[in-house]
Amino acid sequence: MTYQLVQTYFASVFFVLVTWLCFLISPDMFEVRVGIAMSTLLTLTAMFASVRDETPKVSYVKAIDIWMVSSIIFIFTALGGFTITAWIKRGLERMQAPKDDDKLSLEILDYKKRRPLTDMQTKKILRKYRRVAIVIEQYGLYILSLAYVIFNIIYWTWLMKESNYLQWSVNSTFNKINE
Repeated sequence: MTYQLVQTYFASVFFVLVTWLCFLISPDMFEVRVGIAMSTLLTLTAMFASVRDETPKVSYVKAIDIWMVSSIIFIFTALGGFTITAWIKRGLERMQAPKDDDKLSLEILDYKKRRPLTDMQTKKILRKYRRVAIVIEQYGLYILSLAYVIFNIIYWTWLMKESNYLQWSVNSTFNKINE
C-alpha cells in the first residue's frame, strides 16, 4: 500500500492540483492554461496505463482504477471549464466587434422563427454567456476543490472500510515473530 500511496496516489493528487492552479492564470492566456492541463492529463493517462500494467489482471474494477479515472475526470473537467470560458469570451468579442456600418459582425438568428434577433435579445444572450464565463472563472477552482475533497472523504472511507485495513493485525507466521 505504501508504494501505491507514494507512486500513484500522491503523484495524481499533485497533477490534479497543478491543473487547478491554472485557474489562477489569466483567462487571456488560454493556450498556457490548456497546455498545462493537457500535459497533466496526458501524464496521468500514461501513469494510469503503467499502474494497470503493474497490477494483477482481474475481471473486476480495482480501487486504484476508480482513483485514477476520477483524477482524469477532475483534470478533464478543469480543461472543459477553460475551453468553455475561452469559447464564450472569443464569441463575445466577435459579436461585439463592429463592422464598417457599426452593426454586429456575427448575426444571431432566432432558430424558431429563422430571423435575426433584435438588439435587446442579442444583449440578453450576451449577458447570459458572460455570466456563465464569470461563474466558471470565479468559482470553478472552489467548486472543483470542494468536489475533490468530498470525493476523497468518500473514497478513503470506503477503501479503509472495505479493505479492513483498520482491523489489520500482526500475523506471527508472516512476520516471523516467534523465531
